[in-house]
Amino acid sequence: MKTNSNKLTKKDLFRANWRWLWASQLSWNYEKMMAPGYFYTVLPFLKRWYKDEELVEMMQMQSQFFNVNAFDGNFIIGMDLAIEEKQGSKAKETIAGLKTGLMGPLAGVGDTIFGAIIKSISIHQSYKFIKSSINLNISIYSFIISFITSIIFFINKVIIKFITKIIIIV
Repeated sequence: MKTNSNKLTKKDLFRANWRWLWASQLSWNYEKMMAPGYFYTVLPFLKRWYKDEELVEMMQMQSQFFNVNAFDGNFIIGMDLAIEEKQGSKAKETIAGLKTGLMGPLAGVGDTIFGAIIKSISIHQSYKFIKSSINLNISIYSFIISFITSIIFFINKVIIKFITKIIIIV
């Protein structure tokens, strides 16, 4: 049972997005892969919504194995937080199923897009400038990667907000 009916705000979603982008790869390990980063992202919300036994139970569930592309994990976190905000610990199995069901497909799509396609295109475009200057080539490649990362961060924020609204309506 939820002990506090605090609603998610834009600031909360931004905070979750920021925590995930920093923690998803920094805490990676071979046993649970990205689970420590996922747990770190949702921990403030778990502490806000649950107390005592429920908190321990939800913390154990949220710290289970998790592996997805770092840029796509925000989608799952947004859905998770929206479901927990609305249904609380009654949705424990739903959340576990959601995480398990989406992490495989999102990992495949994310690794293809961010690990291969975007890098290949940016390297190809920057390679065109190699005749003019090596420094220019490195600068353009760095700019393209930074620009794309910024766009992805913004898109993740928008999609988390959108998914949260959809789940809350349902």
